[in-house]
Amino acid sequence: MKALIMAGGAGERLMPVTQTVPLPMIPVLDRPNILILIDQLLRAGIKDITFTLFHQAEAVREFIIKNAPAGLNLNFASSASELGSAGSVKNSTGYITDTTVVLSCDVISDIDIASLAAFHKKKGTLLTVAVKKEPDPFEYGVVILDKQGNIVRFTEKPTVGGIFSDIINTGIYVIEPGLLPEIPENKSYDFSRDLIPEMLFKGLGISGFLWDGFWSDIDYFKKYLSVHGDLLRKGQTVYPDMKVR
Repeated sequence: MKALIMAGGAGERLMPVTQTVPLPMIPVLDRPNILILIDQLLRAGIKDITFTLFHQAEAVREFIIKNAPAGLNLNFASSASELGSAGSVKNSTGYITDTTVVLSCDVISDIDIASLAAFHKKKGTLLTVAVKKEPDPFEYGVVILDKQGNIVRFTEKPTVGGIFSDIINTGIYVIEPGLLPEIPENKSYDFSRDLIPEMLFKGLGISGFLWDGFWSDIDYFKKYLSVHGDLLRKGQTVYPDMKVR
């Protein structure tokens, strides 16, 4: 199994911090989140990792090479323009030759990647979306699952009056190489806004792995600040290498 970490975002909602510190290198407590994600993959036994790069690409690449643990197979897929989440995966086609876990550097969670991957293999779909219940779902893509764990309805960031579920897309995926033909080349294309709705329209099966654990995006200041309090309360169940100074 392989992994892909989306590390190309500009982190505009964290400006001006991300003018000097690229989003993947923003620290959560004492550790840049990109290294937290790598640690999480290593705990699942995944050592073949590709990083999608765009904003401050060379700085991010150099940081990863310098700070990632030894013994990893590191690959980098850079783009000259913003391609969106699914578009950046398409741009990494040459490295996606097996089942691949897709993570984003603006999310932190305690998801069990091994369990997610096992669920995906059992379902046999081209795409599995990690989903969880969220008290305020209107900021995210919301889904309905059937009893077999298939996504049967999805809407990206509905209005308050249009919310039909409290289950959200966490932006964590497992994909198969066979998914790549569904994504156009050299075009900005997003999992939530484009790919998932198009697959549902075509009747292509999408699995939803529902888990009850810790998850937060950290791409704007309110969430970035609140996640530190959450981690300090939950401690090492979320962040095993946490050091509180």
